[in-house]
Amino acid sequence: MTTSALDASITDLTEQLRERPDDAAILHDLAVLHGQAGRITDAVDFARQSVALGPTEMEAWLNLGNLESRVQNLDQAVTALTQATEIAPDDSRGWFSLGNVLALNRQRRESIVALETARDIAPNSVDVLASLALAYRKQARLDDAIKTYQAAFDLNPSNARLHSNLLVALQYQPNTTPQSLFDNHQQWSARHGTTTVPLTVANDHDAPLRVGYVSGDFRAHPIGCFLTGVLSNHDRRAFTATCFSDTRTIDATTESLRKKSDTWLDTRGMSDDAFCELVRREEIDILIDLSGHFSHSRLTAFARKPAPVQASWAGYVGTTGLAAMDWLIADQHHTPDGYETYASELIVRLPHNYLCYAPPETAPDIASLPSLENNHFTFGCFNNFAKINDSVLSTWAEILSAVNDSRLILKTADLDQPDLCSYVVETMVKLGIDESRLDLRTASPQIELLATYNEVDIALDPFPYSGGLTTLEALWMGVPVITKTGQTFAGRHSTAHLSAVGLDDWIAESDSSYVRIATEKAIDRAALPNLRSTLRARMAASPLCNHLSFTRSLERAFQMMWADATTSGSGRDGARIVDISS
Repeated sequence: MTTSALDASITDLTEQLRERPDDAAILHDLAVLHGQAGRITDAVDFARQSVALGPTEMEAWLNLGNLESRVQNLDQAVTALTQATEIAPDDSRGWFSLGNVLALNRQRRESIVALETARDIAPNSVDVLASLALAYRKQARLDDAIKTYQAAFDLNPSNARLHSNLLVALQYQPNTTPQSLFDNHQQWSARHGTTTVPLTVANDHDAPLRVGYVSGDFRAHPIGCFLTGVLSNHDRRAFTATCFSDTRTIDATTESLRKKSDTWLDTRGMSDDAFCELVRREEIDILIDLSGHFSHSRLTAFARKPAPVQASWAGYVGTTGLAAMDWLIADQHHTPDGYETYASELIVRLPHNYLCYAPPETAPDIASLPSLENNHFTFGCFNNFAKINDSVLSTWAEILSAVNDSRLILKTADLDQPDLCSYVVETMVKLGIDESRLDLRTASPQIELLATYNEVDIALDPFPYSGGLTTLEALWMGVPVITKTGQTFAGRHSTAHLSAVGLDDWIAESDSSYVRIATEKAIDRAALPNLRSTLRARMAASPLCNHLSFTRSLERAFQMMWADATTSGSGRDGARIVDISS
């Protein structure tokens, strides 16, 4: 319905309401129309009046619940939607909406129950299956999540976002191989990534290269952290930086990045057609994807090749699978020799690390080694709980068993969920670890999270999806990290970061060596105090924090890509992997 038609309908119903002020149906219709018009406050008001006058109308409660959710009145939304399911228990819509709101309200177990009920009523609802798959993933039920995503995708194979969600879930699965990831990404490209617009012909020119960065995460997020040094240090004589922002949560980092860019373009809600037209109008030479298959992805737009050269960098974990994506920007640790067989893109390897870290200026000071003052040794992991699995917990239990006076702190947002806490405790108890040795904590503001590292002697990296920004934060707080090098791009983050600061002896190649290194480092504590007190300075002096040097390497990569596109063979001489010199 057009805006004018909406306004006309609202005007008509408002007149009717003057004559029949107690008509619940009119109030309900006004609530729906105001909601469609984006006038949510008015919509909620009319919806509340409607259910007060018609308390047995399921549609009214359903509408009220959805509207309350839109204004973040989540408890009220749960109440309204619960009423809708009681009135019409066989209507999947009530259970579906209730499940989604319970998830927003961080009532994860209850959310799964509601969504499973909706699925049982409407087994072929793609929306229900997609929400249920996400709920499973949030509860670390990865196999159930992948199975449910696959079921949803089978019902709607043209849904690119749904297919991307399946690819993301596969990144966390312990038995996923580089080949299976590549095959699945190729399938995404074949189904959703067909170029529909003629490729732009690259033309050489003497003006600065126009680089466009595309993301929905220009905010307090890993992307915001990794991009800030690049935007600050670009050589403006040779490059200009345009940010195409799909960012919905605006914060201080957003404003900082906006000031550092040459051009800032808000692309929220923009269609692929409009986005591609904008990129071409800005005459972007090199377009950089910073999302991959994660949220706010623009890969279906990249498939239309709006820029002569396109590359994926920093925002995803390996190949996008997209035929129209020319380059994957990486390093020798993430993409060792032979990895080119698992990437649809050509690979350009930066000399030390594929990203550069901007430490928070508000980071607390580093305290002394906690085990010097405590009667125990403390391991810790602050990673996303989706990275925790049975194999990880089993390996950590071996370490705790070998280091008798040790305990483990796990700190992550999802540990506000009793079911997940029970999963950790029950699993570790079965492996012989007493519950008293486990300290499970939920999320906190960044400063508090960083300060918690002052309670940790050694950090433990999960697998097969290793820590990225989390590992960098641990190192900045003087806490060394034990990692196991994985097979996949996602499994090599910590390996790259530790290598960059010269901590190769903290990198394991197997479960047994992971346990051995952790045990030896914890038992032989003589070296830990000095490492802790010097690690921040060591990191600051390393390539991980040298924004100028990193940006120059990245710019050489851009120049190579451009030369390859404009002069056949001049940039890479036909090689599928190109190394950029220091």
